[in-house]
Amino acid sequence: MCDGQTSFVRAAARRHEWPMWANVQRIEPKRTRWRVLLLGESVARGQLYEPRYTPALVLQALLEAVLGAGTVDVVDLARTGMGPEVSDLAIAAAVLEPDAVVMFAGNNWRPYDPTEPHRLPKTNAVLREGGVSGLKNVVEGEMRCRATEIVRAVRDFYTARAIPVLWIVPEFNLGDWHDWPIVAPTLTGGHNAAWLSSCATADQALADGDLALAEVAAARLLALDGGISGRGQQILARCRRLSGDLPAARAFLEAARDARLWDWSQPLPPRCAAATRQAILAEGGQGTSQVLDVPVLLGEFLDGGLPDRRVFLDFCHLNSDGIRLVMAAAAASLADTLVTQRVRWQEIIALAPSPEPALAAEAELLAAVHNAHWWQPTDIVRYHCDRALALWPAIAEVMVAFTELQTTPTPAMLSAAAARLSAHGGAVAQYLLGYSVQQLDAVLLDAMSQSLADAGSRWRTDPVEAWLRHRDAARVPADLLDFYLLSAADQPQETFGAMPLGRGASDLADPTFYRAYRPVSIFRFVAGASKPIVIDLTFRVPTAAAFSQRVRVLVNNRPVADLPACPAWTRHRIEIAADTLQRGLNTVRLEWPQNALDEEARLGIALEQRTLELPELFRVFADVSAFTAAAPIADLPAGSDSANVPCERVEGIGGC
Repeated sequence: MCDGQTSFVRAAARRHEWPMWANVQRIEPKRTRWRVLLLGESVARGQLYEPRYTPALVLQALLEAVLGAGTVDVVDLARTGMGPEVSDLAIAAAVLEPDAVVMFAGNNWRPYDPTEPHRLPKTNAVLREGGVSGLKNVVEGEMRCRATEIVRAVRDFYTARAIPVLWIVPEFNLGDWHDWPIVAPTLTGGHNAAWLSSCATADQALADGDLALAEVAAARLLALDGGISGRGQQILARCRRLSGDLPAARAFLEAARDARLWDWSQPLPPRCAAATRQAILAEGGQGTSQVLDVPVLLGEFLDGGLPDRRVFLDFCHLNSDGIRLVMAAAAASLADTLVTQRVRWQEIIALAPSPEPALAAEAELLAAVHNAHWWQPTDIVRYHCDRALALWPAIAEVMVAFTELQTTPTPAMLSAAAARLSAHGGAVAQYLLGYSVQQLDAVLLDAMSQSLADAGSRWRTDPVEAWLRHRDAARVPADLLDFYLLSAADQPQETFGAMPLGRGASDLADPTFYRAYRPVSIFRFVAGASKPIVIDLTFRVPTAAAFSQRVRVLVNNRPVADLPACPAWTRHRIEIAADTLQRGLNTVRLEWPQNALDEEARLGIALEQRTLELPELFRVFADVSAFTAAAPIADLPAGSDSANVPCERVEGIGGC
């Protein structure tokens, strides 16, 4: 306390939370004419730029430009990972004597986890009554109610004190972000087989450029699953974009964004769903509250185009142009509220500060990493790598160090590359060493290598040669189920069970074996293509009824085996000739039988038997307990046709 006034300091007992908040040790008593509080989540923090460049700093600069230097104090109360508790923080923050409050939140207001033990009876009752579609409806209703409660609580509290609140509705990267495709969960009416057939038709039609057929098949998907997988909406959106119908594409993309809010079995990037936006728009414009709708703002800024890489770094985090735009619109609104001074964001956006080139380059590089680690397409990863080098060529050294970190078997924190990244400091060290793990990173490292070459940088990388030095299966046996290799197989749903702790693995995942949730499974290994390799595979097909059903095995798109499908665990060794291999990354494709099952009946039985735990909602095509690639073993029968080696009994588990 100073001169009878109270200052607020960080609590040492909560030191572990400090990196989630603004780098401010002390909030002094109010000494300016106006004090504005900014609350929110990671978007409001300026993720990948903070702490050196944040929305709060930009808003401060803009308000001072409009209202006068030294007349306003923006207090940054945004917190990474902030959820619905933002309403409690907003109310508690009234002790800071604000003249206005800015609430930039809504991405983390996803409703309760329906798999929590005390909620499972209700969840299973909903599933029994209406299937997964019923669960989706309940989740959306809960989300709308939660958002309404949050907005009303803050709005009513500050309206009673005549303090204005500006609600900023977040937007999602509709144009560039792609949630990974999934096979529909159990459908009522036993429509899973028809769904798979329609999905295959749509994919082939897109590959052939037949948009009309693709739309027909996608509409069929939507009719079969009721929109719970998002696949139909994704395909329809792509068709509409290719046809130039952006309004229709946007509607389908928004529906796809919200399609899987019900699914807690796998991580879903934060997003502001339609239910949340509708609640903020309905409740946030009453009393002393106003609403800044970023989807509308971006539509104006982008001339009706879809929100994409022009304003986003990833799924929801804004780049510096997006931050400057949204804060300019917020400053214009606040100026009108505080002093009735009418300004337009177009008139003041040029006054908004930009990050220095080195910091901007770091953010673009981290965006490339973030997008790659969320299984985004090569083109967006390459885009961010190119942008990073264009902004600050010296970022090449970070790319080289990161490539070394990911390709050498030395534990990350013991490597020379980690030491160089740590010395770089800042967000680079925090994200690449603190939040990342070693993985093959084929898309990312290839994008870095190509960007360095195209930029004419003196720094170069060759991830293929690095992989071969350390991970050639002919010299070092490869575990294809290990996260390092599995992460490169572009099958997120199957990969989550193998993720190291802290990378988003679901509590429901079973890491004891690989579980196939689609008819085709992909695996990767490294080989030099000069020697044969033996792959050793143990699997089961739970739904297999007889040996007449087969599992097709392909390596680099060449058939190498046709194996019997069996409900018990069976082991197979298959020798791959050197001329089938390719130098560098090799791909194994397992095609599982698609049995016609009454999925709805299976779910019903599971619900009756497991009232206190959530049944598996997704079809399991196969389980794999072991999968390795190595040099041929000495005891392989001489001259045997390894593709026809009979299945073996797996000791302790049983055989076919």
